[in-house]
Amino acid sequence: MAASERDLLETALDELEFPRVLEAIARHCVSDAGSERMLQLRPTMDAVVLRADLDRVSEVLDLIAMGETIPYDRMSDVRGFCHAPASKGTSSLRRTCSRSSKLSKHRGT
Repeated sequence: MAASERDLLETALDELEFPRVLEAIARHCVSDAGSERMLQLRPTMDAVVLRADLDRVSEVLDLIAMGETIPYDRMSDVRGFCHAPASKGTSSLRRTCSRSSKLSKHRGT
């Protein structure tokens, strides 16, 4: 995207109060890293990025449907979990939740 196109996009986002919307959403994030990432989001037309985002949302919906929980209260910085490579057939988030559930059961929490 050329500089003039970026400037035009930023001007349009400001007029639509996009930063204000992101700030409102960021207040509901459970981690500082999540809030930071939310505030940096910008619209994209990149099919690869959009597919990856949709896959993550789909994965979370699957976890919720299976009754899994994500231990947000024990995570102060989740960036390592978000970028960890997944083993074949198992996503990083799914492995993390599984490990956390096993640890909670082991600790009796």
